[in-house]
Amino acid sequence: RYGFDALTDLTGTGRWLARPVEVAGSRPLAFEAGHVLHGTLRTWPAEHAIKCLVSYSTHDPLELQRSQNKALVVLQDAAFATGHRWLLEVIPPDFEADASLVVSAVRELYELGLRPDWWKLPPIVDDDVWSEINDVILRFDPQCGGVVVLGYEKPQEELFAAFESAQRSGAAIGFAIGRSVWWQPAAEWFSGKI
Repeated sequence: RYGFDALTDLTGTGRWLARPVEVAGSRPLAFEAGHVLHGTLRTWPAEHAIKCLVSYSTHDPLELQRSQNKALVVLQDAAFATGHRWLLEVIPPDFEADASLVVSAVRELYELGLRPDWWKLPPIVDDDVWSEINDVILRFDPQCGGVVVLGYEKPQEELFAAFESAQRSGAAIGFAIGRSVWWQPAAEWFSGKI
């Protein structure tokens, strides 16, 4: 829906492109394509990876978990049916208070049978948690491409510490830090300060 012209221009250039499929902020997870996700993905170039953000916790009410699980299985089936690789971004609502929720969410989603090509997980400054995440990934899917660490609008020092912690675990393959880099300059520009 956004940036279609840029995606079109970049397709075929060898750059890694990932496109979101979720309705922003949906909980339970819903897709912009609604019930025609398979059909919509068939129109995407094969090189475009699927990116899906889900606010998921093993502490969620059972009915919410079932709904989210069902949607995620539909997504994986659509990815497999259309030959697209996919990245699953998981952010438990209370991960900042309890980073182990990220570990339990990844484990539960693997136990559900999900096998995303990559994970995108929040910045956690805890070597033990990252080691657990890496162990879960290696146990369930040693062919997984790894984890992209998201910025989550954290201060630079905290982001660097989280990246270093994730990298030491062996799980991290990169990071995505959009707002962490441009939020302050954008706010100053829109307010006329710069």
